[in-house]
Amino acid sequence: MTSTVSYLESNLAFIGARATRATADAVTRAGAPTDKLSISPAAAGMHHIDVTLFDSVCISLNTRRNPTEEAERQVANWARENNVDWSSLIVVVGITDLQHAKAICRCAAKDAAVLVVDDDPSRVKWLFERLDLADDAGYDCDLRFHVGEGHEGIAREYRRLLSTRGRFAFHIFLHPGLQRAYASRFTALRERLLTESRLDGMDRGTLAAFSDEWQQHTLVNLPVLLSNPGVSKLKDGFKGMPAIVVAAGPSLTDSLDILRDVDERAMIICVGTALKPLLKAGVRPHFVVAIDSDPKAWRQFDTVAADDVFLISASIVFPSIVNMFNDRLFSFSSNVLPEFNQWLAAFAAAQGELIAGGTVAVTAIHAAAYMGCSPVMMVGQDLAFLDDGTTHAKDSMYDGERFQNTSLVRVPGNYAETVGTSRQFSLYISIMESVLRDLNAVRGTIFLNANNAGARIANCDLIRPSQISEFLLPEASRFGEEIQQRHTYSTLPDPRDVRAIYERTETELQQLEAAAADAMSIVDRLLESRQRTAQTDNLYTRLDTLDKFMATQTMAMQLVAAAVKAVSMHIQSCRFDARGCDNAAGIQDALSESRSLYEHIAGASSWIMGMLGTSVERYEKLFSNALKEA
Repeated sequence: MTSTVSYLESNLAFIGARATRATADAVTRAGAPTDKLSISPAAAGMHHIDVTLFDSVCISLNTRRNPTEEAERQVANWARENNVDWSSLIVVVGITDLQHAKAICRCAAKDAAVLVVDDDPSRVKWLFERLDLADDAGYDCDLRFHVGEGHEGIAREYRRLLSTRGRFAFHIFLHPGLQRAYASRFTALRERLLTESRLDGMDRGTLAAFSDEWQQHTLVNLPVLLSNPGVSKLKDGFKGMPAIVVAAGPSLTDSLDILRDVDERAMIICVGTALKPLLKAGVRPHFVVAIDSDPKAWRQFDTVAADDVFLISASIVFPSIVNMFNDRLFSFSSNVLPEFNQWLAAFAAAQGELIAGGTVAVTAIHAAAYMGCSPVMMVGQDLAFLDDGTTHAKDSMYDGERFQNTSLVRVPGNYAETVGTSRQFSLYISIMESVLRDLNAVRGTIFLNANNAGARIANCDLIRPSQISEFLLPEASRFGEEIQQRHTYSTLPDPRDVRAIYERTETELQQLEAAAADAMSIVDRLLESRQRTAQTDNLYTRLDTLDKFMATQTMAMQLVAAAVKAVSMHIQSCRFDARGCDNAAGIQDALSESRSLYEHIAGASSWIMGMLGTSVERYEKLFSNALKEA
């Protein structure tokens, strides 16, 4: 037998090319496994693996007869029972001899992704030392590994990989032997992966439903975005300074007196729903954060006098809110419009990126860490309801609203064993815990949850609101003056550059609209034809030429991408290859979907040209007025 070290090194090299550095580190650092493992010969030159648990129960992780055939049979049964889509993302939970992963990879389509995960690095290391698994044969699909203690890292890698997939399709395969040995742990991991799947599905649904609205709002907001600096001007500008991030949970009402006494000894950042309660209580936040495109978000801001408050805003926010802070704005690019952000970057507009997913409180927390603040104290961050169903603080836009007790879910509380909340808020807790952990690891930010109630949030220390004073500066600082200076002396886009980029984009949009219209007419002719001829071959060639030309209209495509997001996601979800490329019905379906896409591209190009022209005219008028006033 080859030496133990050579097996470990070769196995680590094998998975190292298909995993993050964290996986190799976790396996390398692992100690001896808690349970007793043993390996004995099996048929066909394979190995039989047993595990003896702490209660002396011995469980076989595979068969002695033929581990390869057993794995193939178990995978086939699983695929049949779950109607597996072999071009999807498939997660294999549990590592032994990798026979199940190989069986799945042999069945998977070339565009599939297979993620093999395990939460026990010590067992994986023990196996890697004794089994030669570094064999590239049978892994034709995109194969990845993630090994690490706990479920957080696995969930994060799974979510990252799922979010990069065009189609929202996934399956989870639990290693049968390991599932028998560690049923509760594997069930918990499967549930965690399903939670991540729900979050990704929610993001995709939101993206499909609102991407065109976000596009419209950003175009309307463009004059203000170009006239104000991006949030990048604040990056690391307040290192080591304490910050208080205020949300509008019910507990905020009891913390207002404490916040009044902060007196410039900490930066105060609030979410929109907390703005009115703070102002009414005489607390002047330095920043209010907005990410919501919904018009009802305007109710958080109407009727308030906030002339000394600056807005940190995503480009997609409802335009009335952005206009209210037209000279007190720090904008940031939202990850929901990645292509559009590339276009904005040409202007050096909306520079800097903050997390904008789930609850706006996550964005506010990230903003504080982004500016270098630490510790960051959270106030009113309950993510839970009072016993009577009260959802938000007094004087917020949700003042007086009650959540139906019959719809509550129970989650661990800060001071009570469990507290009631909504299913949506329970997802927000998971998102926030992940964000806090990552920001602490990357930026070293210390997080404190100052609360007398609420849901338990991991990766931060719990303190009482009365303890906030212990973490404030000894004397008042000049946060407001520093923020104003950073805003006033920021370099803004040159209007001549704005005009040049606009003219180039307008030309590309005109060309894109014409090309998409030509493509529509070609598809119509192909749909009418029922047989493949020299003429149809020529039409397909012309269509391919038009596709390549449209791809060269870079700036236009960056704008159109968001407007056609829903139809693009629909087409990505279709499986035209299911009936074969030579099947007439399958070709007709593919052509019909293509025509729909071209129609949307043509319509979006025309619509965007009109909106963009209006926005640039408004910007140039604002700029000329500013020059006259100067």
